[in-house]
Amino acid sequence: MRLTPALTALCLLAAMALAPPALAGAIAPDAPHSPNAEDMQSAYLVMLAIAVVIVLSVNAALVLLVRRFRSRREVEASTIVPGPRTQFRVAALAGALSIFTIVIGVLFGASALQVEPSGERGLSAALSSTAQSGLSLPEGDSKSLRVRVSGQQWIWRFGYPNDERGRTFNETFSYRELVVPVDTTVLLDITSTDVVHTWWVPQLGPQVDAVPGVDTQTWFKADEVGVYEGRSATLSGPAYPTMRATVRVVEPEEYEAYVSAKASEIRSAQQAVQGQIEEGS
Repeated sequence: MRLTPALTALCLLAAMALAPPALAGAIAPDAPHSPNAEDMQSAYLVMLAIAVVIVLSVNAALVLLVRRFRSRREVEASTIVPGPRTQFRVAALAGALSIFTIVIGVLFGASALQVEPSGERGLSAALSSTAQSGLSLPEGDSKSLRVRVSGQQWIWRFGYPNDERGRTFNETFSYRELVVPVDTTVLLDITSTDVVHTWWVPQLGPQVDAVPGVDTQTWFKADEVGVYEGRSATLSGPAYPTMRATVRVVEPEEYEAYVSAKASEIRSAQQAVQGQIEEGS
């Protein structure tokens, strides 16, 4: 029996999905390093499996029907007229599959919004810093870190909390690279200064739009020290491909040293500018 090109391709796709992780990574998202990113990858794999099953089933049925009812010499091809019972079964199966797909999407989406508390290796922060809308926050002291993320043509700006309640973000900031402590729940307030941008670090969570005048919330908790690269996902002007964020995850002590050094660096630069202004006046 000759397989159709589509069926052959899907057989290869199914084999890759069942292959070792190194090979499966060619069709799956980047390896997740945050609980919500794991939810997104699980939803992706479930939807991929459903799609593969549907297309394989349709192609297999088509091949079997063609072989069984094809015309032969001096024999007229058979005519198939499905009855109401067959139509009902097909409709019921399609409806059940649709409901299952919707339920899976809702469950994984709700799970991704459940903010997990920081772990024992994480940074200790004030409980009030978790006071945000749109996310299901854990009860008790979550020891989370809140960061202000602002997109602009074509760079990302990150504001770190300066006061003990995590409410001031203007004094210490960085561009392009966000530095956070490992095993710490990081809550992001995302907005834009001009047009719509998209925050997306695949290994740390789903895509989130940065909309002018609107605060959008998301979170992640990196489980390993390392550098996680972001992607450009929304056309925001001619230079949008270069607008890629980088998240560097470090130990809590290194994070505190980084923020302290960054604050000192910014103060020194501001004092130097103020001195030049006073001299010019």
